[in-house]
Amino acid sequence: MLILAKNDCGHCAAYQAGIKAALERGELSGLTIGKLVLNEPGATGYKRANRWLAEVKDLPYTVLYRNGEIVERFVGSRATYLEERVRAAFGDTPELAAAA
Repeated sequence: MLILAKNDCGHCAAYQAGIKAALERGELSGLTIGKLVLNEPGATGYKRANRWLAEVKDLPYTVLYRNGEIVERFVGSRATYLEERVRAAFGDTPELAAAA
């Protein structure tokens, strides 16, 4: 999973805080979570390689990957919504089912 954010985005910070709290409760286990801050150096290569990003109007934005391929993309709002989208994309893994 990749979270796209900006360092001056209050919604991004709140979303990330919710994810951190979910992880501390043992939820979302089994996922690899990364974050790319779009307005910091180093993001240019990702933007060039992923032209669909120009269509993204709201942040934070979450991209779910499986085996290097995008399986789901959506605007993030809260950690519980993220869990719903992960289940819809990947099904109930034992780790995610235990967190429900």
